[in-house]
Amino acid sequence: MNDLFNINRFTALVKQQVVFSKMTYLYMLAAVAGGVIVSAFMYSYIGISLANVILAAITLTILFGPVFFEKGITQYNGVFDFMCPVSTLEKLLGFFVKYMILFPVLLMGSLFVLVSLLKVVPVEEIRKFAYSFSFQVWSYKGIYGILTMQAIFLVGYLSFKKHAFIKTWLSLMLLIFLGSTLTTFCLYMLIGQTSFSSSMDLSMAGNFPNVGEDSIWFRLLDYTAIVVIPVGLWVVSYFKLREKEI
Repeated sequence: MNDLFNINRFTALVKQQVVFSKMTYLYMLAAVAGGVIVSAFMYSYIGISLANVILAAITLTILFGPVFFEKGITQYNGVFDFMCPVSTLEKLLGFFVKYMILFPVLLMGSLFVLVSLLKVVPVEEIRKFAYSFSFQVWSYKGIYGILTMQAIFLVGYLSFKKHAFIKTWLSLMLLIFLGSTLTTFCLYMLIGQTSFSSSMDLSMAGNFPNVGEDSIWFRLLDYTAIVVIPVGLWVVSYFKLREKEI
């Protein structure tokens, strides 16, 4: 493709994705509505609330969307998908719109509307059930974590032809282990200590008063990771998409 981005092509791609996924969206809406209604009646009669279970199920569905709802890329079914006359950037933005905008808005929006309606139902037990929902996981930090995990599983979907979910989890666990080991080693080499219970421990270890959690270096590393990790994952996804193109 000569053009990096064309709004008409991109709009057509998003419309195609919505049409192809409309039954999936309907099933998800039905599952959310059914889960909330059944849980409300259960709370009314036996006092058991499934609010946290519903929130967890929705969050996990959003997290693992790229590996759950996209068919595997193989030599047989990948040809037609990647011959679509759009650029790599438009395909990547299509994934972004589908899984980071449409999925969360559809699932969490429908849940929020249902819970809001239940709060005005003239039945005390149902109103109590509605107020048992907590949307704290969808705070600023929670949304960042969810979007980052989505990007990880998108990379996994584009990297592995089969069993992408399992392989992505195993790769993630391995990276976490290696990262923790490397961090511990670096801290040991820096200040001669492998674990710290507070910022005071850090400042007392090895005459490094500016290495605490509130120091400029820790904040700089934190802010850098916040930007670099998700952006880097999307850059990797872009090049993985380019590899799949005909």
